[in-house]
This record gives sequence, structure tokens and C-alpha cells, in this order.
Amino acid sequence: MPLNTSAVYVGRPDQSLTTGAVQSATPLTGLTDGAVTIDARATLDTTAWGNGGGYVSQNGLTLSQNRSTTKLKDWGLNGVRTLLEDFTGSVRFGMLQTDETSMKWMVGDANVTTKAATQTAGNQLAVAIGAQLPPARAWVFSMKDEDRRMRIYIPNGTITAVADVNFVSNDGVIWDMTIECDDDGTGHCIYILTDDGVVSA
Repeated sequence: MPLNTSAVYVGRPDQSLTTGAVQSATPLTGLTDGAVTIDARATLDTTAWGNGGGYVSQNGLTLSQNRSTTKLKDWGLNGVRTLLEDFTGSVRFGMLQTDETSMKWMVGDANVTTKAATQTAGNQLAVAIGAQLPPARAWVFSMKDEDRRMRIYIPNGTITAVADVNFVSNDGVIWDMTIECDDDGTGHCIYILTDDGVVSA
């Protein structure tokens, strides 16, 4: 295989002035679900996906694949096959913004109430945290590296863990969340989508 710099990607967020690099919607199926098609470059419909969650911490995004296997052996205890026992996929990211979107992702819409700004107070949030999981959602993490594009797409994922939150004077408040990725109905739970930006003549 020849050396190809267009196949070398940097995980920099694709974040415009209005849309964050992380967007979420109701759960979907596969890469095409009705009129919704996901690829690495297409602009997502903000009616379905919203304007994104805003700033993500400098730790970016961590994608994990965990495979548990067992060795099938013959009578002589020789390894014959390796069988998959369990698979889990997850994505971890930290939101730097404490706002309605990030809080609803973390605890679910029903556990966040808002109050509009008045002449004496700004926009207010009340976030209720308890023994509930937020509903499953579809997730897209968009990255841009010069003309290259990359997306991590999760059609059906639930935020199952939130790391310890530190409130200190020399760092931002980071809501570090882990999404457990579930089967989307096609036998898959995570899609990695790329576009190297090299167009045909």
C-alpha cells in the first residue's frame, strides 16, 4: 500500500459558529433510516439533530471497543477456534458548556427545567439528578481536518456514566459522559465514516 497523507486524519472538531461538533437525535437504524442518511460530510438537519452541544473539553473523544473471547480446544487441548463471548462499544466525551442541551443529555429532558431571563436574573436551569438513566439517543461526533472529514455515528446509545466533576478556580466545569452503544437493529452499534477530500477530476 503506498504512502497516502490524505488517509492521515487529525481528530479536530468540525464546529461552525452555530453548530457544535456533537449532535444528538432520537434513535435511528443503520446508516440510512427513512429519509435520514448519515455520511462523513453531509450537513445534518438541525430540526432533527439540533444545533449541537457546544464546546467539548480538550480531551476530545475516546472510542472504546471491548471484546471478551474464549478459546475452543480439542481433546488434546490444542486451540481450534476463538469465539466471541461479549462485545461492548462506548464513547466518552466531556461537555464544557453547562446549558440546557448538555444537561438534558446527561439526565434526560424530564429532569431539567428552565426559566427565561428577566430584568433581575439570567436564564436559569434546575437539574435533578437521581437513580434514572436518560433515554437512548442517536449521536454524531463530527471532525474536520483540512479537506478531510470524519464522523463517529452511534444510532442507539445511552449515557450510562458521568465521571466525577471538579469545581475549581483554574479549570472549566466539565461534564464527562460515557455513552454505551447498543445494537441499532442491524447487528452494529458504532459507525466510523470518513471522506478524504480528494475529489475526482
